[in-house]
Amino acid sequence: MRGCTPHARLFAGACALVVLVGCGSADDAAPTPPATGTRPTATMRPVPLPDLSRLADSVRDQVRDRHAALMRAIERGDTPPGDLGDVYGDTGLILMAAEYPEAASAAFLNAMALKPDDPHWPYYLGHLHRLRGEAVQAAGFFERAVALQPTDLPTLVWLGRAYLDQGRTEEAESVFARALPGSVAALAGVGRAALAAGDYARAVDHLERALAAEPRALSLHYPLAMSYRGLGHPGRADAHLQRRSGGEPTLPDPLMDAYRRVLESPLAFEVRGVEAYKHGEWATAVEAFRSGLELDPDRPALRNRLATALAMAGDVLGAEAQFEETLR
Repeated sequence: MRGCTPHARLFAGACALVVLVGCGSADDAAPTPPATGTRPTATMRPVPLPDLSRLADSVRDQVRDRHAALMRAIERGDTPPGDLGDVYGDTGLILMAAEYPEAASAAFLNAMALKPDDPHWPYYLGHLHRLRGEAVQAAGFFERAVALQPTDLPTLVWLGRAYLDQGRTEEAESVFARALPGSVAALAGVGRAALAAGDYARAVDHLERALAAEPRALSLHYPLAMSYRGLGHPGRADAHLQRRSGGEPTLPDPLMDAYRRVLESPLAFEVRGVEAYKHGEWATAVEAFRSGLELDPDRPALRNRLATALAMAGDVLGAEAQFEETLR
């Protein structure tokens, strides 16, 4: 997966809606699935165990255990292709979470070859490329996931965002519209696509409705400001600019929730806690921060987050105790 040229050839247009054969580079094409009961090593991409020295002990053990399970499934030689595909996919998921994208990609591509009708693995490949800033590749895999599951809301929203990242505004708006009604994220997506197309009145309409439905989505203030500026309303634009901050519209996404939970490390628990904190889920944030501190009690930033979450949850005494421990 090194370099951009093979990726650009591979994922252009609708060719990603098939099993990634017939165009592009062999490096990113899903391998041919083996016949039932045969060893897959000749046709599957190798997924060697990467150097895990930079990982925390708890995470290193998790990755090793998952990879060892994959090796056992391969060596048995009689693992049904569907089951083996799931093992490859699960291994890819933990490798992705541990930030080994090359190994994760190989595992996911093998999973796609073994279970071509399962939308999970192209969906995760889409996110793997999205996290690397590779919008074209991400869109290709999200397209395949949508083809397998046409009404899945998070997949539609992520595909729309990938199109927006490429400046494909009409396609983005069309995809977002398929996720309506009922999705604030899709409503905001239509507004952002309208803004990118210079249709400021439609952008204001959709973005204002999205913000009214979810006032904590403070990131929407910036595109609203740009939309009002385009309409020639500098006062309203300045008012929204002053309120801009982080916080995207809520997007229920079970598969990405599973991705965030796959690792048990202080950092992973901190990320989960911060995500819960953003949405006002104080009890969930407290639980995540406590779990992280159980693995690393001497992590002051994590303890400070716990103190803040406890304060927001109304546990003043608990918050004070944690703040004092952080200072100590």
